[in-house]
Amino acid sequence: MLGIAYEELTPKEVENIFVTASHSLLVRDLLLMAGDGEKLGIASTLKEALDVTGAPESTLFFQRVDTGLQTSYTGHLHRKGSSYVSYQSLDGIVHTFKDMESREGLAEEGMSLLGLRIKGDAENGGPLAELPARLVNDLAGLTSEQAAESREALVSGGFTTELADRFLEDAQHAASIYSVMKLEEGETHELRADRGLIVIESEQTQWLLYPNGQGNGFTVSKLSDALFRAQIQGLDL
Repeated sequence: MLGIAYEELTPKEVENIFVTASHSLLVRDLLLMAGDGEKLGIASTLKEALDVTGAPESTLFFQRVDTGLQTSYTGHLHRKGSSYVSYQSLDGIVHTFKDMESREGLAEEGMSLLGLRIKGDAENGGPLAELPARLVNDLAGLTSEQAAESREALVSGGFTTELADRFLEDAQHAASIYSVMKLEEGETHELRADRGLIVIESEQTQWLLYPNGQGNGFTVSKLSDALFRAQIQGLDL
């Protein structure tokens, strides 16, 4: 991260980033000022959190995009051994670290990082259709020039024509799009995020897209609390 910063930003911009982050940590007693007022020390709780976030064994990445406001929020959940830490940075100003006692709180913390409020109930979370991964990977194309192909794929995957049109309409005019991705290193040590969940939220409906059992596409369902919990646990943080 520092290498990217020094290559892409001016020294003054880098300085401003570190001053802002340090202030955020100081006011939360995560950075401690020595008696002489010149030396900084890191609180033990932050040291433990940085040990996990700096070299995690597994990471989930969370992102929420509010299309109307053109804003986005991101967060991470890191695991190292039996230690779990969530981290969120809002606008580069507020930096929050939180310890999790176990992975049992994964769904709650994930919803907190996303700011997601699930409106559905357990009865409407069954699979409705499947979509090829290539369509899901291009959500913009899903609702534009590929709309006819998308509708055909939805109908062939199990949707009625009416439900397929409703899904495409919701995807095109989504108020928010939420995503949860498992970050993994490939054989070349390149970071990849090819496993995860997507929630498309319109005024009427919340849709959940999650990997199908064959690994070549996504199952489309109405979002429910039980289904979200099951799928996020299945990402194996």
